[in-house]
Amino acid sequence: MNNIFIVGRLTREPNVVETETGKKITKITLAVSRSYKNADGIYETDFIPVILWQDLGSNVVEYCRKGDLLG
Repeated sequence: MNNIFIVGRLTREPNVVETETGKKITKITLAVSRSYKNADGIYETDFIPVILWQDLGSNVVEYCRKGDLLG
């Protein structure tokens, strides 16, 4: 099985949404810089959408702000 670990900065404040069944989810986007330069000598950044469910999402909303480093 493959595993991946992503470390990046929050691009905006966490957004809480309630599903049709009443469960809360939190939507965030992480800006992840690549560890190498492209042909022009610039580090590129990928924007990774993430969905957090229930308690984990609630903790992120309470303790994390735009620009915070998350992993």
